[in-house]
Amino acid sequence: MRALNMKNTIHKLSQVLMLLGLCVFLASCAGVPDLIEKNKNSSDGAPGDGSNGDPNDTRQFPPGSTQAAAQEFRQPAASLVYNKIDILFVVDTSGSLDDERSAISAGILSFIAGLPAGADFRIAVMLAHMKTTGWAGRLYRSTSSEPYVLTSDMEDGTIQTLLSNKLSSVPDESGTDGGESGLYSITKALESPRLEAIKDQGFFRADAALAIAWVADENDVCSRYLPGISFVPDPNGEEIPAYNSYCLTGDAGSPVTHTSVYNRLRTLKGSLPILSFGMIYTGGNPIHEIGENEIGYGYREFTQLAQGAFIDLADPAPDSNPNAPNPARIASGLAEMADYTTSVLLDLDQDFVLEHSGAIASSIAVTVDGNSVSHTYNPDNRIVHLTNAGGAESLIRITYNYIVE
Repeated sequence: MRALNMKNTIHKLSQVLMLLGLCVFLASCAGVPDLIEKNKNSSDGAPGDGSNGDPNDTRQFPPGSTQAAAQEFRQPAASLVYNKIDILFVVDTSGSLDDERSAISAGILSFIAGLPAGADFRIAVMLAHMKTTGWAGRLYRSTSSEPYVLTSDMEDGTIQTLLSNKLSSVPDESGTDGGESGLYSITKALESPRLEAIKDQGFFRADAALAIAWVADENDVCSRYLPGISFVPDPNGEEIPAYNSYCLTGDAGSPVTHTSVYNRLRTLKGSLPILSFGMIYTGGNPIHEIGENEIGYGYREFTQLAQGAFIDLADPAPDSNPNAPNPARIASGLAEMADYTTSVLLDLDQDFVLEHSGAIASSIAVTVDGNSVSHTYNPDNRIVHLTNAGGAESLIRITYNYIVE
């Protein structure tokens, strides 16, 4: 009897083990998650979060731990949404920028070549002047026979020659320290009768996007409203009187600031894109110790407000003197401007939301079609913003570390 009971016990135990084995087999076939694989980033670029697919469930990761993530985005098969764009170079006319203005005309063909096929562009120049030369708020031409506006139906060589004339043969301005009043000049351009004259010359088209490239190696005179800044001293003593006369209230009717200029342009363009490029010293690299060179205050803030792009004049060229002007940076910057402009004209995605909160900003790296690109990050809405977002069907990959909350 005892032997029989032992046999029954062994038999039942064998049945239990068989059932357990079957359950494990069926469970694995049914997709019970593998904790090791689940914590890896998924192959399609969405970050794994160890939470059975719920991005808000981080139970697999202890709070306060640092985890890695990667996301991928594909641009749509885009078409030319905005086929018209007006491009305005607002230039500081001081002699210290002769090389940089020359580099703009020398590199303009790389900008044109980077625009999407079929783009109807127009290019003009405005001097960053106040009142003493009569050019404030007006499109500039160096001779009476020269067109105010350069158009996409001109030959490339013609565009380059005419732009070179406009940028090399510029009058200096006395009374405001050498032509550093771009915000004021744009403000006057948006007032009657100058606005109507500019439209008659074929610029500020009602159905065209607008791009403004600020070219300066100093602050804008009207930027002195910015708090907490110690401006480089003006040995001529002209900036502060000019600010008081023309920017603070003056003949503009209200204070001239980067915000007031942007709002006036937004009123002019409605829902059409406004692009801004700052060819200035941004403060990201040591400023060339020449004359009154300093950060392009005013232009920098305008470009930030417009979510634009910067071409830092202080970016050092390989094997160059770090305290010498760097026209080569202008040439590469023009190509970057074309990339950004193309993204806007094709209406490509430029803002990408990170799946995880708690991203460590310094860890964020972005590639477009395998090439590293610069970005900005807003932790409040977890948006990574790209000025160069590629082209139609480009692949954007964002990697970053985040702290589990």
